[in-house]
Amino acid sequence: MEKKHRPVYHMLPEQNWMNDPNGPIYYNGWYHLFYQHNPKEAKWGNIHWGHSVSTDLINWQHRPLALYPSKEEGELHCFSGSTVIRDDGTPMIFYTSVGDGKRNSQTGAEQWAAVGSMDLDNWVKVYENPVIEQSVHGDDKILEWRDPFVFRYEDQWMMVIGGTHQGHGCAALYRALDEDLYHWEYLGMVGRDELGSDMWECPVLFGYRDRYVFMYSPNNSMRWEVGDFDGKTFIARNKGVVDYGGWQGFYAGNTCSMPDGRVVMFAWMPEVLRISLEHAGYTWAGVQSIPRVIDIDEDDRLVIDPVGSVSLLHDITGSYSDGGVTVSGTKTLPISGAALDIIMSLQFPKDAAGEYGISLLADPGGSEQTLLVLNPETGRARIDRSSSSADGVSLALPVEGPWEIMEDGHADVRILLDHSTLEIFIDSRLCLSTRIYPKYSSSREVRLFAPSDRSMEVLSIEVFPMKPASFS
Repeated sequence: MEKKHRPVYHMLPEQNWMNDPNGPIYYNGWYHLFYQHNPKEAKWGNIHWGHSVSTDLINWQHRPLALYPSKEEGELHCFSGSTVIRDDGTPMIFYTSVGDGKRNSQTGAEQWAAVGSMDLDNWVKVYENPVIEQSVHGDDKILEWRDPFVFRYEDQWMMVIGGTHQGHGCAALYRALDEDLYHWEYLGMVGRDELGSDMWECPVLFGYRDRYVFMYSPNNSMRWEVGDFDGKTFIARNKGVVDYGGWQGFYAGNTCSMPDGRVVMFAWMPEVLRISLEHAGYTWAGVQSIPRVIDIDEDDRLVIDPVGSVSLLHDITGSYSDGGVTVSGTKTLPISGAALDIIMSLQFPKDAAGEYGISLLADPGGSEQTLLVLNPETGRARIDRSSSSADGVSLALPVEGPWEIMEDGHADVRILLDHSTLEIFIDSRLCLSTRIYPKYSSSREVRLFAPSDRSMEVLSIEVFPMKPASFS
């Protein structure tokens, strides 16, 4: 069971727990990805920072643990944060330090720093810790204060930190007062939730083109805002959802710049649905999403696609391609598998009614399947997991979002399936990600479907079996 569900081309450590991506950075020819990690067990707790590196964002080398809790200082966990290269060339990590009692995560969190070696393998916590503590807020109070993200605004170093402010999720803003980045001042709120979320985690704020992008995880589906930032105030021009997976498949996203100036995003794919299968003795938990390249279109909307290097793992010899196919009812494709990259160009008629889409990990006997359902009439898309597992995995609710179908009825769909992970990109704007745990090894078929009295034109389809990524 464990081997069947373990992804083969998504980043994860050899064993034990992993959650949020931390401090991703491109430095000296390598992408460095740090992450929340329990090196002892496949469950949350005893949180360290793991560390892996890559040159292509697909194949990874595992490095030594970067941060350990300083038990002698009352620290039990090294929560999330960010990595920067200070003006003097020194690598520096900022993270949230949490302990017991007065150092608890709700009211007693502190922001700590560590400086690193040039290969980013060895880190030493600075004598000046904590570099920011609650007293910086004066009479203001921020609860669940965590996940510092450090960025540049013009010639200044700035930071955003998530939390809860007067019962609302928030992101607080800070400015460095010295070149060493040991002293900071509080500037106020850069964002505050009025929609009902009581906590924001992992806020990210960075400049791109002539705009700023602000992202955060409000204890639910990760959100984005594109707008303007003047060093103190952020004003949104447009807003949306990064991925509707939330706790079901995409959470706590973090970003870094690529050598060509683009921005790449990582996120955690939790194992929430696997709870009822824990008796199977899994030795790992948590997966990183396939890195995603983000952009901004002319309407100030976020554009999201999987990193191009994922194609390095395509098994060309075993692939399937077709075009000009009309689907009414169900069509089983002559290719199957549990690790696939599917690229489709679809065309829907003007009178399209009912549900269209693709069935994945389908069992020939009809016991299991996972559906991507597109409804042009209602403008909704969803991942239907009601029959994903014959084990009856609990909480298998649909992951769905609004689908703004193009006026001409066209849709481009990209699907990355990797055993228990599923990431779907529709027109580079709607992202749906989740986890699935089929019971039967025979659940590998791929089928296209449409109402029997309607049709869906498949202008082109390519299905690539995926080779395992390299982990060393």
